[in-house]
Amino acid sequence: METHIRLKIIRKTPETPDTVTLELAPLAPGFSYLPGQFLTFLFSNIGPRPFRRSYSLSSTPGIDPNPSITVRQTPNGTASQWLNRHARPGLELEALPPAGRFTPPPPDGPRDYFMVGGGSGVVPLFSILKHALSFDNQSVVTLLLANRKEENIIFREALNDWAARFPDRFQLIHFLSEPVGNVSFAPGVRVVSGRLGNSILEDMVKKCLRFSPADAHFYLCGPKGLMLKSEMTLRFLKIPDEHIHKEIFTVEKPRKPIGKNFPEARVEIRFAGRVFHFRVAPGETILQAATRQGIDLPYSCKTGICTTCSGQCRRGRAVMYGQEGKLDSAAAKGLVLPCVGYPLTPELVIDIPG
Repeated sequence: METHIRLKIIRKTPETPDTVTLELAPLAPGFSYLPGQFLTFLFSNIGPRPFRRSYSLSSTPGIDPNPSITVRQTPNGTASQWLNRHARPGLELEALPPAGRFTPPPPDGPRDYFMVGGGSGVVPLFSILKHALSFDNQSVVTLLLANRKEENIIFREALNDWAARFPDRFQLIHFLSEPVGNVSFAPGVRVVSGRLGNSILEDMVKKCLRFSPADAHFYLCGPKGLMLKSEMTLRFLKIPDEHIHKEIFTVEKPRKPIGKNFPEARVEIRFAGRVFHFRVAPGETILQAATRQGIDLPYSCKTGICTTCSGQCRRGRAVMYGQEGKLDSAAAKGLVLPCVGYPLTPELVIDIPG
């Protein structure tokens, strides 16, 4: 199986003054993805050294004919600025296969999809809400979307269209901190002047859910502050962890374990039909060791968030440290994230899908 894929840009569509959607055509058969997933692109000629950047798919399989990514320019964002300014139809891009677990569950009776987004955080939410409205026919979707002004709303017209198509199943509420009032919205779409705070979110959850809160799934994607407030509010409302789904765009360096004595380890990784053997020095992550020895494993964020590198532990044990400390939940599921994983045993065997 190919570990890298190539895609050709076939259409470039402006969404806002600083955001574009790139419609892509895979150059080999067999490309598939899930709503809410992302692509990690490999850039080798637009900076002083090769690097990788991940962008969420805004398209939805079964609805949109081709995969698309939507990219907002960020300050000092080499890739995002280059894609906005210089990407054009006909250009080919190299990427890893689609990845990510910010995806909808299988249809299972009446339930709510409750989404909180801000800025470009709407991109994977848009992919998921189109899927839910089209294929999870007993569900309803609520989207609370925070932006500064009307002109900053990505997919503004497309969201209007979906709200008009599904007036009984799609509640769309915009929160604008500096509204201008020069844009019309579809009937039923609400616009609130001000920021989305904890008390407002708590009230919205209580008022907007149509079905049992125990069956609702919550999707969060946006600026760090908005996500922290939203997650705190949901936990206060006793929403179970497994029903709170987060996609984090801005990553911080993971915490390094201090004062830990890790053994030197012999690691075997099975990936893409190949088997790699290498040694990991004490205090070195599995990915660091593999990269140092010229082994090309899948990765993106290198912080334990995106799960691109995730694999199943078949022998031995490892411990992982992310941005907030030790990642016990992944270890409990038998998963190893090589980018933040340290072997605890002299031998370790990992299966990475691909």
